[in-house]
Amino acid sequence: MQNASEDSLLVQKRYEGRIILKDEIVFCEIIDRKIYLNRAFGEVVDYYERIENLETKLDNHFFRCHRSYLINLRHLKSDKNGTAYMDSGKEDPVSRMRSKEFSGVVLQYMKNISIVRKTVWSNM
Repeated sequence: MQNASEDSLLVQKRYEGRIILKDEIVFCEIIDRKIYLNRAFGEVVDYYERIENLETKLDNHFFRCHRSYLINLRHLKSDKNGTAYMDSGKEDPVSRMRSKEFSGVVLQYMKNISIVRKTVWSNM
């Protein structure tokens, strides 16, 4: 069986293992101890794992905006009034307790993306 690398996640479900690219994950939803990975092209992969364990496996492009949701900032289209709007059309709740931190994380993420884009364009 292949190993998951830094840019992928190994998902174990019973006797089956799958490697999922982190960039393909739009958001993760947790319902009754089951994690649902919602992928960019519509597929949903479900398996059992604690959200805290999943958080440690994901990189800083993911943010836990709610006790039941982890979103991939690369797929965030906008946020408004306690809702994260994803590029897939899905809407995920942002808890009031995490709202201020979420705004700061999104702002920092956008700044970092802007710096990377400027660097790439200036090197062309």
